[in-house]
Amino acid sequence: MEPIRNTIERVIQNWQVKHRNEEGLYEDFLKRFLTKQEQRHIRSLSLKDSPRPCAQGRGSQLILNIDSSAWLYLLNLKKRQLLKNLKQILKSNNEEAVNEIILRLDTNYETKKQIKG
Repeated sequence: MEPIRNTIERVIQNWQVKHRNEEGLYEDFLKRFLTKQEQRHIRSLSLKDSPRPCAQGRGSQLILNIDSSAWLYLLNLKKRQLLKNLKQILKSNNEEAVNEIILRLDTNYETKKQIKG
């Protein structure tokens, strides 16, 4: 029987590898479909399970934190096309579906920016 310590370490390592691979896929996607200027205004991204089921079953939400309200508005205009492109890429890679892209204003970034400036 394997000691619990080894089991926990193995589970954590597998989770970290999977998590890094998922984040890399989404970062590559953003680099492919957004301009460098648009990319600079995305402060962070995260992925979470969707509380609402979609037509294909359960999916995920891709959450992007944006640094300013002007860029939040501009990226919101592209959101529908981004989601369509993302679904195509995920389908070709046999990954779990993302049924929603959520754009949020990163208020912490605005506060830090004001203090520094």
